[in-house]
Amino acid sequence: MKLSALLMFPLVATALLLQTPGAGAAMLPLNGEWIELTEEKNSEGQWVFGGEWTWKSDVPVKLCLTDILVPGDIFEVYNKGLRLGQTGSFDENASGAYADTPAQGYLDEAFSHACWLLAPGEYAISIRTLQKPSLFRNDPAYAGLRAEPQAQPVPEGGVGMVLFGAAVSGLIGWRTRKPSIPRAAGVR
Repeated sequence: MKLSALLMFPLVATALLLQTPGAGAAMLPLNGEWIELTEEKNSEGQWVFGGEWTWKSDVPVKLCLTDILVPGDIFEVYNKGLRLGQTGSFDENASGAYADTPAQGYLDEAFSHACWLLAPGEYAISIRTLQKPSLFRNDPAYAGLRAEPQAQPVPEGGVGMVLFGAAVSGLIGWRTRKPSIPRAAGVR
């Protein structure tokens, strides 16, 4: 009996590993706060932003990505391997531009950035650098990422009251209508 329990442990452990996010994957907090990302070289010598950022949400989520520190990076964003889009262009003539935080980079037109409104569901976001500034091609890129749940639209109170009033008026009118009396043929 002890031998079979020892043999089951690797199977159970493997099953648990398969249910967790892959290597380098991390849960992305859905709180609207910026997370700073830094590229690292992988075993093939390519610059990558690690694994995937995952989440599951029952409401729409606004995902934003921005370049930080020195302008010139352009990024591509993927969900489960499918391309969502890329950050926009940047101001090539912005000499001396510098953004110490993602919030600064997002607000400065010298830096490339973009946002996507994503429907409720499960996501696994990965980021790839498309372009780096010529002076920093051999250095890591830096980016800021944030995900913020979006409130579901709720009709204004005035609209709801008008619709409710119309429904009540219709019911009252229907209940107080005079029943139609069939008339005999030839009777006026």
